[in-house]
Amino acid sequence: MRPIGPNGAGKTTLFDVLSGIRRPDRGRVRFGGADVTRRSPVWRARHGMRRTFQRQQLFGQLTVADNLLVAQEWRGGGGGFAADLVAAPTRRKHESARRTRAATVLRECGLDDLAGRYAGDLPVGRARMVELARAVADPPAVLLLDEPASGMTAAERRQLAAIVRHLADEEGVGVLLVEHNVAFVMEVCARVVVLDLGRVLAEGTAAEVRADPKVRDAYLGTAAGPPQRPGGPADRGDGPGRPESC
Repeated sequence: MRPIGPNGAGKTTLFDVLSGIRRPDRGRVRFGGADVTRRSPVWRARHGMRRTFQRQQLFGQLTVADNLLVAQEWRGGGGGFAADLVAAPTRRKHESARRTRAATVLRECGLDDLAGRYAGDLPVGRARMVELARAVADPPAVLLLDEPASGMTAAERRQLAAIVRHLADEEGVGVLLVEHNVAFVMEVCARVVVLDLGRVLAEGTAAEVRADPKVRDAYLGTAAGPPQRPGGPADRGDGPGRPESC
């Protein structure tokens, strides 16, 4: 599913509330059938809710492979620090499994040739892909992607679209996407929700949403002119159909 809306519509705020970074003023957040409104971001992440951010959040001083290993470290391996010191068999088995999983995800994301590179040295498009790989290194139940295609080349966006479709269709991951690239959205999203000042304005397929007169008035613009609210795409001359995030 993909939320859209003009600047200030509440898309990233929605992600903040879902992931536990912000508490909602009212209402509840339910995840896996349970009320998780008061659960911490760490608890939600460890129970399968993963997220990427608008601004890159990689560990730049670590290698690409180590970024994925860190994402799995929370599970531990038994025996604590002493087991690490003596390289206990359970710890070696755990470390081998982590490295195997990291290598698999890097290969699936087309990043295996960058495993030894420092994440901070990567161009934007590759860094975005590393963020996605880190988010799925420990298999997620729900994945929140905030402008994942930003800064990517056309080829990288196609690769990203294929990965997102695979996660949703073949691995059963629930994907919630905020993205301004309409062509990318049309390719990967089955359902679109339009937000306007924190409220749901419309929802449906991409074609249904684009044809909705309320959406055209509030966001995409109408034949009579651009949207009236400042900050929308028409104010910058981008034309209709160019969603922007908060």
